[in-house]
Order: sequence, then C-alpha cells, then structure tokens
Amino acid sequence: SITITSAGTGYTSAPTITLNGGGATTAATLGAITTGSNGATDGGLTKLGAGILTLTGASNYTGPTQINAGTLLANFNTSTSFASSTGLGNVTVGNAAGTLTATLGGTGTVLGNVTVNAGSVITGGAVGSVGTLILSSNLTLTGTAGAPANFTVDLSGTTADRLSISGVLSLTNASITFSGTPTAASYVLATYASETGTFTGAAPAGYQLRFNANGTELDLVQVPEPGTWAMLLGAAGLLGLARRRRLASWLKLARC
Repeated sequence: SITITSAGTGYTSAPTITLNGGGATTAATLGAITTGSNGATDGGLTKLGAGILTLTGASNYTGPTQINAGTLLANFNTSTSFASSTGLGNVTVGNAAGTLTATLGGTGTVLGNVTVNAGSVITGGAVGSVGTLILSSNLTLTGTAGAPANFTVDLSGTTADRLSISGVLSLTNASITFSGTPTAASYVLATYASETGTFTGAAPAGYQLRFNANGTELDLVQVPEPGTWAMLLGAAGLLGLARRRRLASWLKLARC
C-alpha cells in the first residue's frame, strides 16, 4: 500500500510520485492508495507504463484515474458503497484521439464513471481470463470509425466475462470481440440500468448478441441451427395438417 499523509500546499508545479515496478511481462501489484485530507481534491492516479498494474486494496484518492498505457486491473471487491480500487473519481482509458491506448479490467469495483476511448479496451477479469468487473456508475465506450472502443470478452466453457454496470451503458463507435469457444446456450455479458447504441463485431459462429434481454442485459445467445428450424417448421406443418383433417371430419359428420 501507499499512504500519502498530506498532499501539501504551495507547490509551483503539481507534485508527482513515480512507482517503478513490474514491466512489460511482469505485473506490479499495489494494495490501497490512501491520501490524507488537506481540504482539496488530490491529483488522482495516472498509469503510464506498458505493463500491468493491479490494485487490490480500497483506495480513497478523490482525483481521476487516467490509464494511458498498459493494463490496470481493479481487483478490490467489497459491498461497501464508497470503496473501490480506483478511488472516488472517474476513470478514463486512453484518449479521444486514440494516440494513447490502454486496457481496464479486473474482478473488483470501480466507483466513478468510466470512459473507454478510441482503440482502448475494457474487459472482465484480465484479457485471457474470465471475470466480472463491477462498475458502480456509468460506462461509455466512445471510439472512432477507424479505432473503435472495445469490449473484449473471454469465454471459457459455460462462463464468460461480465460487466456489472449500475448506470447507463453508452456505445458510440464501439466494438466487441470474443476469445474462446462458447458451449452454453446463453451468456450474460453485461447488466445495466439502461443502454444506448450498439456494438460492431461478429459474434461466435452459431451465436448472436441480444440487447435488453430481460430489460437490462446484454446476452450472447445460441441461434437455432437450420436443422432445428426445419424440424420446427415440419412440426408446425404436421400440426396444421392434423387440424385440417379434424375439421374435415367434423364437417363430414355435420352433413350426416
């Protein structure tokens, strides 16, 4: 954990703390990031390196979280309403121009609004592993036509990544990609209070996306195979034939 007892006053430029650790293939792990009160909003957290930073504690910093490169995993999960891995502020992944791209994932809680920008990624768990990321506010994926903001979904047997969103899911130039082979009839990929927009990108073969399933879900559902449709149509045809025969029998009896 890192504890800053006071942010201080009177600086001629914003003070920063640089944490060196991890690397492109080795993750750095932190507990909580805690700042003492000095009567002002603190500067938040900016992630710059290409590696993985995992936050496992309840952070209380109030400034924004900016993820400019690599991956940040929010892995602190609690039932407490005002505690999260990324403090109390909003979270931005990458930048609008797409010149900075990064990934937000984890199995914990993010309290503030989350914006995923052009070319950047959000996922449950880590990329390559299944998990549920809890977002206590709104989620916005806003990319560009050439560099959509992406929701990466890992599938493993009957389980899949999930985003549990308390607020609004807003999609503009947003894509969805899948890794792994689905085997279940359906998967819940996201829950939300309301939703606008849609995803581009192909669902796995034999499946389709269904928005607003049960009112507030994004589901991946199996599409009946052509043979199944043929069986259903055949059964409907046989049922219709049986009804016509019964009707003919009744009319014949009525004339007798």
